[in-house]
Amino acid sequence: MTSASGPAGSTRWKRCSRPRTNRQEKERNCDAQDLRRRSHSLLRFPPERVFDAWLDPDRIRAWSEMALDENGLPADVRRVEVDARIGGRFTFSDMRPEGEAVHWGTYLAIDRPRKLVFTWFTSEEEEMENNSTVTVTFEPAGTGCTVALVHEMDPKWAQYEKQVEKGWGAMLDMQARLLIEEDKTFGGYS
Repeated sequence: MTSASGPAGSTRWKRCSRPRTNRQEKERNCDAQDLRRRSHSLLRFPPERVFDAWLDPDRIRAWSEMALDENGLPADVRRVEVDARIGGRFTFSDMRPEGEAVHWGTYLAIDRPRKLVFTWFTSEEEEMENNSTVTVTFEPAGTGCTVALVHEMDPKWAQYEKQVEKGWGAMLDMQARLLIEEDKTFGGYS
């Protein structure tokens, strides 16, 4: 892995128990387990700069298009709507051969530049179940930072493990590539 590369090392899914509130326990089976997908990246950029790439609509559009292209999909991003506040919502969409793919969620925690937590849905069913959460943490590492991403979701979506893993990996890689390109073009993002 280079100092500007994307995910490496511990990228994998695993089944694990997640502590639940009493209300959640009543709503779900107590023996339910979640899937957690973990990724780590080491970037040569400070945490503030990497964190901001997650909330800036122009940068989200840029790295999303790059990630779609990397995955062999049309890089045709249609919507990037971001209400970057706790309780604020986001919507990203892109056109694919089968139609518009829409991803949305709500920001649960925004602690710049350390932690970002949001729900992540691709269907109304997922949103109703409300059991898909992504946590991204940013830790200083020398002059750069490490980025750790954990996606917790219901095990019934296990058939999509590789697809989701590939998607998050491409997004992390393309964020790193975008930051490198900003440096080459502008000497940094302004």
